Amino acid sequence: MAGFWGKFTLFSSAIGVVLKGKAGEAFTHEQLWFLGLAIVGRVECGHRGGILSADRLGQYFRPSETRLPAEGGRGAAFAMMVCAALVGWSACAWSM
Repeated sequence: MAGFWGKFTLFSSAIGVVLKGKAGEAFTHEQLWFLGLAIVGRVECGHRGGILSADRLGQYFRPSETRLPAEGGRGAAFAMMVCAALVGWSACAWSM
């Protein structure tokens, strides 16, 4: 969703720039194109954000149709310990 908010802010700012200081003045041809493209981009951004949200809801919040067995073992336990040690070490090294 970071891409959604970035695009939404960009297009909203573009619309604000075009509309700033236009009380009663006529738009130029270039400003009308810029405004139209910004509005289309903003609508598309909102549409894409809704589609992505629906995808993520279905992906993470629906129950799974099949149950997979947990097959960890010593390799997975060792990898977890190494990662935990590296995270702890980097936290200590960063704070010094």
